[in-house]
Amino acid sequence: MLNLELLQSGDEGHMRIAIIDTGINTSHVDMKAAMVHKQIVKLCDWTNDSHGVEVQEMEDHSGHGTLVASIILDLAPNVELYIARVTTGPKMTDKEAEYIAEV
Repeated sequence: MLNLELLQSGDEGHMRIAIIDTGINTSHVDMKAAMVHKQIVKLCDWTNDSHGVEVQEMEDHSGHGTLVASIILDLAPNVELYIARVTTGPKMTDKEAEYIAEV
């Protein structure tokens, strides 16, 4: 269970959370700010045969991963986010699912 009081207090230092989703839109104003403030620590792309390559910029075509990251950043300002894009759309392809299962 997620303890929101602990997340919001900041007394326990940084909590690390991995978001495995559609990535984030790095051009979104909130995501830019989070990257500047080191709240978003790492972006990795697992789509299109990328095999987990670290990237500096990312698109989120469905907006779902960006929304999830925004909610977490609002609730837990001391969080460190690690973003993994594992699908490029609202529905995962068979190829994407097979690759994730291998990893």
